Amino acid sequence: MRYLIEGAVALLSASQELRSAWIDAARCALTTHLQVPMDLGSESGTGVRARPAAEGASARTHGGSAPSRRHADCKSLQVGESAFERLKAIQRTTHTPRLEMRYLVEGAVGLLRRRADQQAKWERHARQALIEHLSELQQLSLHHIHLEQTDP
Repeated sequence: MRYLIEGAVALLSASQELRSAWIDAARCALTTHLQVPMDLGSESGTGVRARPAAEGASARTHGGSAPSRRHADCKSLQVGESAFERLKAIQRTTHTPRLEMRYLVEGAVGLLRRRADQQAKWERHARQALIEHLSELQQLSLHHIHLEQTDP
């Protein structure tokens, strides 16, 4: 799921036309959640609270997490740091209301699910996110092996 979200964020961030549709879809996700009638063409779904992978790792290694504002219909999802930064940048552009990341993520997925013309691009971006993460992990493994070999 992480890579699908990262792929969606990368794809939607790259296009001004898609970014506008994304914000509309995110607002619709918010209004659907609040059960306020507003027809922007969004599908309802489970809300997602995006957080960078480092935050999740910190919570696991330090025995707790930052104060949570979780909602009953919201699941936590870790994303890479670059996707998290892109989400924060998009979030800064939203006003009245300022959209929570969960609605940005929900709107992105809902929008791309409806846009058949963008699904192949979305899959490529998701695969690229996976490849980049695997490359980072490989580098960490190589570095760890090197340290073990040089340790007396």
